[in-house]
Amino acid sequence: MDQPSSIDTQAWVERAQQCDDEAWDWLYRRHHDDVYRHVLYLQGDAAIAEDLTQETFVRAMKGIRGYRHRASFSTWLQRIAINVVRRHWRRTRSRQRTVDRFAQVASDAQAPSPEDRHADASRARALLSALDELPPKLREAFVLRDLMGMPSNEAADVMGISPGHLAVRGHRARAKLRCLLAECGWGSDQEDSNHES
Repeated sequence: MDQPSSIDTQAWVERAQQCDDEAWDWLYRRHHDDVYRHVLYLQGDAAIAEDLTQETFVRAMKGIRGYRHRASFSTWLQRIAINVVRRHWRRTRSRQRTVDRFAQVASDAQAPSPEDRHADASRARALLSALDELPPKLREAFVLRDLMGMPSNEAADVMGISPGHLAVRGHRARAKLRCLLAECGWGSDQEDSNHES
């Protein structure tokens, strides 16, 4: 699908605000993959991420009349997605199941050899375990900037904070992750020993 201009998107949003099903279909197709990728990075499980993505769009559809164009439509959707994921975290706070699900996602990824697949899965488990230890605000900042590569201004807008505040949260998240990963043996020594074995 071609990249639409913000004017095109605004026109579709205005039609959706008037309960136009075709407009909702267009907005859904245009934004689904971005919202899904964001939720998957936060959650780690493909099936749950799809469910939470659907919940995000249901909430967006119910709340579209309250959308006032202060932020871009995609930013508004990402804010809804973060809130949906936060609610999910509160409802299902089982850390080990989350780590196991993320390991499954990582092991499904193609790697050149079984050893590399094992190392990748181990790194993924360690990263998700470390991410799970972060306070939600630091985790969200890390996911948006470092995993999704979202521009600072957009990520800050999604989180409802200033770019400077986002930078501080991102720095704190990376520092905390480095410590947590080192504690579980994923410093440079661990990676070197994996390559040697």
